Amino acid sequence: MENSNEVSAFDLLHTKIQEELYAMRWEELRFIQVEAIKEILTGEKHVLISARTAGGKTEAAFLPILSLFLSNNPKGVQSLYISPL
Repeated sequence: MENSNEVSAFDLLHTKIQEELYAMRWEELRFIQVEAIKEILTGEKHVLISARTAGGKTEAAFLPILSLFLSNNPKGVQSLYISPL
């Protein structure tokens, strides 16, 4: 459970991402997604995400990456995503 003074991972996401998650009827983020979103959006370190198959890794990586893109409108995006096929 998050500290009531702490901003939730969902609240850290760009509003357009929040709206899409709501439209897709997501009721909650998985633990790995919460932790990754917080670290990617508030941390200053590289992040390695490791979880079981169908554990939410793709969303854990791309929700905060897309949020950064929408917030900052960068000229380019740098991300290395390695996944088994």
